[in-house]
Amino acid sequence: MPQALVVVALCAGCKSKSAHAASTNPPAQTTRAAASSPQASSQTPSQTTTEAQGRLAASAIIVAGPLLTAETPKPPIAHEAVATIPEARRILFAAASPTAEEIVVLAEMSNDSYGGAFFVVRLDETGNKTEAVMEGTNAAYSDAPVWSLDGKMAYFVFDNGSFTPPGNETGHGLFAWDRSSGNMAQIVKGSIGGLALSPNGALVGFWDYSAGNKLTVYDLKKKQVVRAWDGQTHSADDLVISDLAFTPDGESLLARLYVPREAPVMQYEVTSGKITLFAKNVQSMATVGDSIYFLQFEPVPFTAPEHAHHLMKWTPGVAQPVSAVQDFRYLSLSASPGSPWLIGGSNSGYADGTAIYDTRTGQTQTAGKSCDNAVVTASGKVLYVFGNELVADAAVCSGPPPPRTANQE
Repeated sequence: MPQALVVVALCAGCKSKSAHAASTNPPAQTTRAAASSPQASSQTPSQTTTEAQGRLAASAIIVAGPLLTAETPKPPIAHEAVATIPEARRILFAAASPTAEEIVVLAEMSNDSYGGAFFVVRLDETGNKTEAVMEGTNAAYSDAPVWSLDGKMAYFVFDNGSFTPPGNETGHGLFAWDRSSGNMAQIVKGSIGGLALSPNGALVGFWDYSAGNKLTVYDLKKKQVVRAWDGQTHSADDLVISDLAFTPDGESLLARLYVPREAPVMQYEVTSGKITLFAKNVQSMATVGDSIYFLQFEPVPFTAPEHAHHLMKWTPGVAQPVSAVQDFRYLSLSASPGSPWLIGGSNSGYADGTAIYDTRTGQTQTAGKSCDNAVVTASGKVLYVFGNELVADAAVCSGPPPPRTANQE
């Protein structure tokens, strides 16, 4: 349907009694500009009086064309999505299988706290297929799914918020998805947070809230807790820090704790239970190959210049971490088991976009702020998280952000 824009022109002094005064006044000025302009303060009383006597005239002009407003969002760069999570608001996490062209995704389906859902995206020659595997988890405090190194299992932290009838724990805990059968099994019952899998796939680490918020290491084969530490603070008010990672040798679990102005990562030896300081000012970490990579910087208020984000690397047997990249301006790190690529994420645009760092060569490829994160498949295909889509064209990330979905309005 054709639309028209009505332009209303206001003219102060258009029918003034003094033509000379109207012609010598500057063109339209805003009240703010007039008050702050040095020229405005130099007007004579006679000029001011003459202007006040002017009449206010208005005329309307009909201009053909579409109605545009300052709030009208620009459309994204034209592209074809590799995969789309139907009706999702956005993708929170994407984890690639180390052995197949499959990606496990956690998506936010609604603005409800428990509007999270897990999907499996299969990329093959016959067409991409997206399948929901578990729905109704806590999306406000969520953790990334984790694949086993052989690609046979994917592990999820699930919490549906329901404890009825009393004692019901079927909607809370650690779950495992079997790739071959498609079955989902509950491994650990109770409320937990954070998730890390040892390199050999034998142990998982998590915070066990049901057991008094203990940092816990659980043996998947023996189905029992092998070590737990209490008294470790990793939250304050609404802030919950759940970053966990096993060292490459599987002998220790690393955990970020809440200590103001320190942001430490502590090292917990599984066999002895010994606790030592690993590093301070750590904001995120991930295990890649035989090394731990972590972002080390001190956050500052938005009004102050940001400190350099150092990407650090530590390998067992080496006394001190070494610098991998001097200024890696990203906020989160992630990696898939067996993959040489380290992903730097922007955390909803609050950084330089997305980066894929090749730990073998030290080369980095980047994408713009409209993509929150990225994932690299087993074949080396790079896909960027663009709203509720996975896209292959990095140029999309440098354009306008993804459009709002119907359930975001």
